[in-house]
Amino acid sequence: MEQIINFDGDAGLVIDQNWEKSYKDKSKELIDKVTVIGIRNNFIVKIGYKMNIDYDDYDKLVEFIGIIKLSKKISQILTEVFLKLEIHHHGKFHDSPSVKLAVVPDILDELIINKINFLPIPINGNWYEIDTMEDLQQAKKIFPKN
Repeated sequence: MEQIINFDGDAGLVIDQNWEKSYKDKSKELIDKVTVIGIRNNFIVKIGYKMNIDYDDYDKLVEFIGIIKLSKKISQILTEVFLKLEIHHHGKFHDSPSVKLAVVPDILDELIINKINFLPIPINGNWYEIDTMEDLQQAKKIFPKN
């Protein structure tokens, strides 16, 4: 949490740079649905499902772990963009079939396209994503109750 609290930019997305090792025994279907971030010159320039992003287009690909830190100004911009999209956008929206079915990375990618500069907030330390019952069992081994 320290890395997130200490981030003082307007827009930051929390990333795991060592994400691939935690997926080494996972199914291709699960790996393809990992939300990754393409970084170029230390700026986030793309966010979406791994299956839709080409590694060669970026300096590095990292995993977005779903935590965002936004200034009040950027929060207001996000809200305005989303409300306009709800009214005016029709059809496919980034990795989702429509705006109504959009997920957070779709909206963030739209902001990136609209020139909002997101910076990566790398985390170091103990965390574990739980997608399956097997993940839960593994997390219990890594983080036993005190």
